[in-house]
Amino acid sequence: MPASRAPLLLLIACIVSGCATVRMTDPGRTATEQLLLSTAADRAVQQLDLAPLSGRKVFVDATNFEGADKAYALGSLSSRAADKGALLVPKVEEAAVIAAARAGALSIDRTEFLIGIPRLVLPTPTGATVQTPEVALVKRVAQTGIAKVALAAYETGSGKQVLSVGPVSGTSYYTLWTLMGFSWRVTDVPEKAPRFRWWPWGT
Repeated sequence: MPASRAPLLLLIACIVSGCATVRMTDPGRTATEQLLLSTAADRAVQQLDLAPLSGRKVFVDATNFEGADKAYALGSLSSRAADKGALLVPKVEEAAVIAAARAGALSIDRTEFLIGIPRLVLPTPTGATVQTPEVALVKRVAQTGIAKVALAAYETGSGKQVLSVGPVSGTSYYTLWTLMGFSWRVTDVPEKAPRFRWWPWGT
C-alpha cells in the first residue's frame, strides 16, 4: 500500500466508526418522582403503630389502596407489620387477621414560579408554529410528594376489630431554583441531596 494512502484510509476509518450510535431510551417517569413518592410513603408508614398485630397471622388487603407506586407503599407497610411481629401470609384463607389498608393520597403536587419570558408558541406565514425558548431570570419548580395512609384490622372468624390506626401523612419535597442561568436544588429526599451548593444548569 502506498504510504500516501495511509492517512486517507485512516481518516475514512475514523469517519465510518464515528457514525455508530447507541440508541438510548428514558422511562416514562423520572427517578425523582419515584423517590418523592417512596420517601413520603415510608414516612407515613413509620407512624403506624402495628404492635397489636404481633404474633398473629395477617393478610394485608389492598382492595382500597390506590395511588401511584402503590406496590412500593404496600411493601413498606407489610415490612412495617413484619418488623412489629406480624406473621404475614399470602392467602386470606390462611389468616387469622385481615389488615385492610387504604390510601387517602399517594401522589405529587407541582407548582412553578417564573420571572422572565415563558416559552411561546408562535404561528408562521406557512401555517406551522415555532416555539421560543424560555428566558428565566428567576424560576422555581417545586414538587411535593404526599402519602396519606390508614389501616384497620379485624379477625377473620368473628369480625372483631383488633386495630384501627391512621390516617397518617408523610411528605417529601424537591425544589429546583434557577437564578440568571445558575440552578440549585433544595430537597429532603436523601438520594437527591445535592453535593454542591451551586452549579450551572443542573438538576
